Amino acid sequence: MADLQAQVAELQEALHQAQDGNTGGGNTDALMHELHGLQEHNAQLTADLDAARAEASARVERSPQFSNMRQMLSKKNLLVRQLREQLQAHGIYVDDVDAQDD
Repeated sequence: MADLQAQVAELQEALHQAQDGNTGGGNTDALMHELHGLQEHNAQLTADLDAARAEASARVERSPQFSNMRQMLSKKNLLVRQLREQLQAHGIYVDDVDAQDD
């Protein structure tokens, strides 16, 4: 990905030099064509990478280990919430605890 960005930067620099030096339209057209091709390739690679990340994330969320962890966390959050309510019912307030039970 970084290589493609470097190539695009080089082509843009070469294009600017060609336009500044008026070296001829044929060379500029070829550079523009190559630049657009690399930009399209870069966009396709970015889309492929985003799709792969989304698929990997979906696989993790569907895994039994992730589901079990989520269930255990929900149970622990419920337990903590109940214990806090019991403490408050007995007049004990724990304000120094920063845990969040969202």
